[in-house]
Amino acid sequence: MTTAKPSYEELEQRCLAAEGQLAAIRAGQADAILGEKGLLVLRLAEAEEKARYIKNVLLTTRKVSHLIAQESQPERLIATACAALTEMEGYETAWIALYAPATYRVTAVAAAGFAVNDTVQQILRDEQNPPFCLARTQEQNLVVLENPVIDCAVCPLAIYNNGRAALAHSLSFDNQLYGTLLVYTPLQFAADAEAQSLFGGLANELAFALHKMALEARRQATEQELKETLEALQTSELKLRTLFNLLPVGVSVVDEAHRVQESNPTLEKILALPHQAVTTAADMPLRFVRIDGTPLPLEEFPTNVAWREQHSIENVEVGIVGPSGETIWVNVCATPVAFSDWRVLTTVSDITQRKQAEAEREALRAQLIQVQKMESIGRLAGGVAHDFNNMLSVIMGNTEVALERVSPGEAIWGDLQEIHKAAQRSANLTRQLLAFARKQVITPRVLDLNESIEQMLKMLQRLIGADIHLVCLPGTAVCPVNIDPSQIDQILINLCLNARDAITGPGHIIIETANVVITPEQGTGYTDLLPGEFVRLTVSDDGCGMSPEVMNNLFEPFFTTKEIGQGTGLGLATVYGIVRQNDGFIRVVSQPNQGSEFQIYLPRHIGQPELSPQAAPLMPAALGQETILLAEDEPAMLEILETILESQGYKVLAALSPHVALQIAREYGGKIDLLITDVMMPEMNGRELAKHLIDLYPHFMVLFMSGYTADILTNEGPLNDKIHFIQKPFSVNDLANKVQAVLSARR
Repeated sequence: MTTAKPSYEELEQRCLAAEGQLAAIRAGQADAILGEKGLLVLRLAEAEEKARYIKNVLLTTRKVSHLIAQESQPERLIATACAALTEMEGYETAWIALYAPATYRVTAVAAAGFAVNDTVQQILRDEQNPPFCLARTQEQNLVVLENPVIDCAVCPLAIYNNGRAALAHSLSFDNQLYGTLLVYTPLQFAADAEAQSLFGGLANELAFALHKMALEARRQATEQELKETLEALQTSELKLRTLFNLLPVGVSVVDEAHRVQESNPTLEKILALPHQAVTTAADMPLRFVRIDGTPLPLEEFPTNVAWREQHSIENVEVGIVGPSGETIWVNVCATPVAFSDWRVLTTVSDITQRKQAEAEREALRAQLIQVQKMESIGRLAGGVAHDFNNMLSVIMGNTEVALERVSPGEAIWGDLQEIHKAAQRSANLTRQLLAFARKQVITPRVLDLNESIEQMLKMLQRLIGADIHLVCLPGTAVCPVNIDPSQIDQILINLCLNARDAITGPGHIIIETANVVITPEQGTGYTDLLPGEFVRLTVSDDGCGMSPEVMNNLFEPFFTTKEIGQGTGLGLATVYGIVRQNDGFIRVVSQPNQGSEFQIYLPRHIGQPELSPQAAPLMPAALGQETILLAEDEPAMLEILETILESQGYKVLAALSPHVALQIAREYGGKIDLLITDVMMPEMNGRELAKHLIDLYPHFMVLFMSGYTADILTNEGPLNDKIHFIQKPFSVNDLANKVQAVLSARR
């Protein structure tokens, strides 16, 4: 039997009836459709489904409780909790978001049941803030969303609900919001009070766990902070202790009982006391002195003054005399400071080297002043000698001319002889002044100092007398020196005579030579000592010695300890001038009753000593016939020179100035054979005059005259076979012989 296939209209009516019945069941009118028995079956099915749901939620809660006991990090807890929430089919999906305190910005997210975690993590990386029901859970703990797509249209999670309802609950404890828990679940369970209660309990348990984790994190952070603070304090204390021990100044902390509570090694080093001895000021075996050397009472020490007056004491210079008697100088500062109680912090800086440097600078300043004074005196002496030599030349020249005109039997003869002798003695005096002033004309040559001394020994022994034993100790392989031999004679004579006068009765004078090298370190503290290689000439005696007062004025001209008439005071001044003129220096060591030692340092010369020149035989003055141009700015000197030269047969063209001499030379039609000129003249010096005239007379000779050194000559070039020199004052015969020798050389 076949059944007829229902028509389309019948099928459509059946579907509409089934849909109506289903809608009635959903609307709670199942009893009208199913009947009482069918309704009981439906209610039983619903009860069984709810029981299964509640059981799964309870199992999930228990598992989350186990996880809470195991986890200690919030991020791991929410990840494992989300996984547990969806494993037992209690909740289909789960989200947990954690918030930062106060700002409520999402800091961590965990999810399970649907794969949108990457999307939300990207939102977090872009620093956006997904809502996660934050606003609603802040207003009420539990939020039930029947249709999240509509209720939370802006939420990035809503589109993944698949028609399910949502339960959201704040994770807060003790008024502190830690995050939000959100799950998707069927609508009938989301609206069930028992299911909501279980969900709330689960959220509260998670919130409490997060709260404990936060407390533990704060505790650990506090412990770490305390640990770091303690380590920082220990490091700081170690640094301060290290700095305290390494400070270049001495530091002490003194309490009210004047006990030294703390002191650093530098203080112990400055005081030259062991640590145990640095206890109290009263126990230290030290004495204190003021800057002027007077004793400083202990109560006036800066530390005690700072205690007494309760204010800082700054930069007090104190001398500390130790057990050995040695004094060190320190700069002391004392300041009251409050630690647990009031104490005084004292710093002590060693300024001994500074004080010594100041003393050395003062000594150098005194030496410099002495050198400047000697230089000034030298310039004065040179100027005086120059003018005096001009006058002596006039006196000696006129005296010799007058002696030629009178016979020895006349009464005036003796008077003229005395005038001439006085002039000669005066000339010797000016030569000594010029030697001191380094203004004498010299002819240096390379010589063997030992040989020069050997040639002088017999004469020196006669000068000092038989009672004094003269000892010569020449050094081995002594280097040559470049100096005028007559200056070596002057040095030896003056030093030996000075030593003779210091010896009463028998005694010894010792002459020594040696090569020495002066290093820069040895030159420290002396203004005139330069590093280099020198030959040292030492003259020592065992006489009466000298006091410091005498030593301070030793080389000043006209200073003498002898009685009036016994000495000029130019002997040592002459030695000083000679040594300085030859770029040397002098050191003197002497004490009363312990003799004296003069050390002359002369620069060594590289080369072999020269042979002593053979003296040319002195030719008697003869009459001449040459023409001489004479330039001299002193009228009296010009007149006597003109008289002397004309008396020798020469034709003399006299000029009172260089310009007049040039004019005469240009206008004179004859031949000029010799120029005799003073070196120092106003408007133009003798050297410049000679240069101008050589252009007019290329073959004529020049004879310079000067009352002191020919500095202008030697500075601009040495004398040669056409240029000669004669030292004022000179005798008539000296001038005549010199002129004859110069003209003979020309011929």
